[in-house]
Amino acid sequence: MSRRMLVNPETVETKLVTTEDFPLLDRAYAEIYLPAFPKADQRESLADLKRYIQHNSSTEEYQILITQHTSPAGYQRPLSIATANYLSDSEITIAFFEYAAVHPSYQGQGLWGSITKARTRFVEEKAKELNTTLAAVFTETEKPHLFGRMKFSDDPNDTYYHLDFDYVQLPVRDDAQPVHNLALLARFAPEEREQYLHGGIPSELMLRCLHLYFNSFEVEYDYREHPGYKQMEEEIKQSNIRLLKLG
Repeated sequence: MSRRMLVNPETVETKLVTTEDFPLLDRAYAEIYLPAFPKADQRESLADLKRYIQHNSSTEEYQILITQHTSPAGYQRPLSIATANYLSDSEITIAFFEYAAVHPSYQGQGLWGSITKARTRFVEEKAKELNTTLAAVFTETEKPHLFGRMKFSDDPNDTYYHLDFDYVQLPVRDDAQPVHNLALLARFAPEEREQYLHGGIPSELMLRCLHLYFNSFEVEYDYREHPGYKQMEEEIKQSNIRLLKLG
């Protein structure tokens, strides 16, 4: 059992991981990521995470954020870890968030919300830097209710919505397994949000967004032939995808 420890917000910072931060990533992987994802066939390897960071491109950027605490004596410890995928093609730019996890000893102090807001700011600033519009931010989660409590701006409707279809996280490695217990949420720019709330997300747009995400996987299998994707594709093509408010 982990001993619960309190942290002073003034001693905490969230940073984007670079190659120079790989020692910090090593610790975060061992102390936070592995306990949060104990099933080996449903998680990324540390080597893969490092390779993603080293091989980012202008259309596919995989970033890892780590929140760390620095003690008065200068001792540093990772407190939380999260990902932010920035994906684009000639027609659309989106962000896709996978996991966010907090060190077992520091849970219940708002660190999960802080790092989630930090990665949201990152992808928004990235879009401005590239002078493009961020059409949507998608996130996978086992706990959609947590996103319903988060406030991102003064706009009362600026929140994540649950996408009403059976989402499947396809295998992140060729020897991994799909994950069926995740909800897929999305947050939209105001001009599109109202349209989607009333009419749903067009099937073609939803499939294009999934294509951007699954096509970024460094795997040998064809995601379009995976049973999990075929199941989603069949359901999505039947009608526009409703946005459900998080209660």
